[in-house]
Amino acid sequence: MVNLNYVSRVDLFYQDLGNPILFLSSAISGIYMIIIFSKFIQNFKPIQYVGKNSLLFYAFHSPIFIPIADKIVEILIIQNIPLICYDTIKMFIALFTVCIGMVIVCEIVNRYFSFVLGKKKLV
Repeated sequence: MVNLNYVSRVDLFYQDLGNPILFLSSAISGIYMIIIFSKFIQNFKPIQYVGKNSLLFYAFHSPIFIPIADKIVEILIIQNIPLICYDTIKMFIALFTVCIGMVIVCEIVNRYFSFVLGKKKLV
């Protein structure tokens, strides 16, 4: 935020960094905060589950569950809702649909088709 006093924005493509000392200190501080944050959430079960099944999440969420979530949103939401509220509701419905669908897909693949991922079959 301090760097915004010197430039309107930071753009790595055009190498527009503003004050290099402020940019570097901000980058190092951001990296350090991510490390600290990751230490706090390392035992959080939902994030561990997503991490263990990230390949499945990446493969299936966009081509299958995002279109399903869009259709559910079209069915459930009335079009005369204000735009900000409409986008927020749409986002939460899509998030909920994708999460539930991905948990189902991950459980099915991990139990019955784990060989596809190079894992041994669960007993």
